[in-house]
Amino acid sequence: MPYSSTSRLPASVRNTLPKGAQTIYRKAFENAWEEYKSPDKRRSRASREEVAHKVAWSAVKDKYQKNGEGKWSTRGGASRSAAAKPAARKSGVKSAAAEMKQKSARKSPAKTQTKVAAVKTKTAARAGGRAQQARWKAASTVRKTKATQGTRSKNAAGSRAKTAAGAQQKARRSRKSAAAASPRRRSGRQSAETVSTGQHTQPEHVMSQPLPEHASIQQSDAGQVS
Repeated sequence: MPYSSTSRLPASVRNTLPKGAQTIYRKAFENAWEEYKSPDKRRSRASREEVAHKVAWSAVKDKYQKNGEGKWSTRGGASRSAAAKPAARKSGVKSAAAEMKQKSARKSPAKTQTKVAAVKTKTAARAGGRAQQARWKAASTVRKTKATQGTRSKNAAGSRAKTAAGAQQKARRSRKSAAAASPRRRSGRQSAETVSTGQHTQPEHVMSQPLPEHASIQQSDAGQVS
């Protein structure tokens, strides 16, 4: 059955293990007592109490160990040394691999130079590709600018041509109106001169026509009377 305190542990545990190990033993015993309550979970025909004691001793051995004098002590130093060994092995493996690489590089300098040249070629190709892209972008920008300027100049020329055509049409209209107004001005001047002199002029076609016979007789008689 579980132990309520470390003072109730068996004498073989109390007299052998230190206080910290006794606490681990008691807690592990309690957990195993509850976990292996059912006989189906036990591998052998051992009782519930025997299985709990075995689990408690294994828990203590994970944290403590016996020294040469038969006393139990913590595994701190041993665990550190055990952890240091794999690290040392790993560092040794790394150093050996580095030495192998250096030796291979010394034996085959041509391969190293070839690799370096390949890296330089890739770098130059990438730089050239970037420069080409920059040139393409600049050329496309220049083309777009020229096209925009050409469109603007065409629009300006069209507007100037329209303005000139409108001015020409206005000039033609003014000339036509001036030409139509000149005969009227002349006829007005002639009528004004006739009124001012008190003479009435007949048209040329009336004056050029021959007088009738009786008119000529009257004119002759009038001459004689005078």
